[in-house]
Amino acid sequence: MVEQITQLKALVEAQLDFHQQTLQILENLKSQLASRVDESNVKQRVEHTPKPVIDRRRNSRSDLNSIHSTTDPGRNSLAGLSISSPMPSANATMNSHGGPSPAHNTTTLSSSDQNAPSTAAQPGQKGKSKALYDFQALNPGELDFKEGQLIQLDSQIDEHWFEGTLDGRTGFFPISYVEIIVPIPSSTATQQ
Repeated sequence: MVEQITQLKALVEAQLDFHQQTLQILENLKSQLASRVDESNVKQRVEHTPKPVIDRRRNSRSDLNSIHSTTDPGRNSLAGLSISSPMPSANATMNSHGGPSPAHNTTTLSSSDQNAPSTAAQPGQKGKSKALYDFQALNPGELDFKEGQLIQLDSQIDEHWFEGTLDGRTGFFPISYVEIIVPIPSSTATQQ
């Protein structure tokens, strides 16, 4: 019986020691958190200003020029104009593969492009695009490609996906991964 009481006493002492150490750790943590709160209160806060969302349905040249002038004030001539088409919503910033999608597709016009004849697709002609990024097909029916490859545009599936052909292979790929060189004729593009 004396042995059992001695073991019980040792157990209580061990628990007391454990809880005293726990109290010490929690007090240290409390003081560290308090100092971090004080530091963050002292730091000056920078107010977040959200960037404007561009409505995809607006497509007049003046709207694009005014939008461009607000996003890049260093460029003010048509010769170096960059026209950006952002993703339609925050949900669209992740592609179907679970990775981030490129934020937008950018087309740059040089002064020599202004004098060149239109690159609009002629009847019976297919569209053409150039890969801006590598795309690895993860699902059946997707078309993988490398940056810089030229892809024939067969049709636009929806506002986010094209169907195209590369080296005899046909498949789907995200619109945001390519730069359109020759647009798809309107008869083969999906109407939205």
